Amino acid sequence: MNKKAIINKLLLLGGWVFWIYLITTAFVYVLKPYTQIECYNEVTQRSESPEKNKIAEVRIRDCVGGTSDYFGTVSLSDKNSPEESTVVFEFNGTPDESGLSIEWESKDTLLVKMKTIKKANRLVRYGNDVKVKFEITK
Repeated sequence: MNKKAIINKLLLLGGWVFWIYLITTAFVYVLKPYTQIECYNEVTQRSESPEKNKIAEVRIRDCVGGTSDYFGTVSLSDKNSPEESTVVFEFNGTPDESGLSIEWESKDTLLVKMKTIKKANRLVRYGNDVKVKFEITK
């Protein structure tokens, strides 16, 4: 094979690779909106600090329907920027299953009460300049 034939074959191969890539990318772009997984997301409890400058929220989520369990978080945020929150507690299931509730003990202490800690994933003692206390209730 001469040099010109090799270059022609490489250009032909490069053309095929380009068109396959372009068609695949277009196909994925068109189908992407129809394949996104929607997650159920709900704020079940919300509590403002005594000074009304911080917000504590309990959120539950469920993705992919019956194939996964609910999971939730307790998060803290400043009232002026609620979209920037710090997760201080993660749990599986719903707040009702563990008897979870939140209340402010003082201006800088959040109390997280629950009947069982079996489904807890992560506990953090501080978040957004707030001390977080956990209490197991009967």
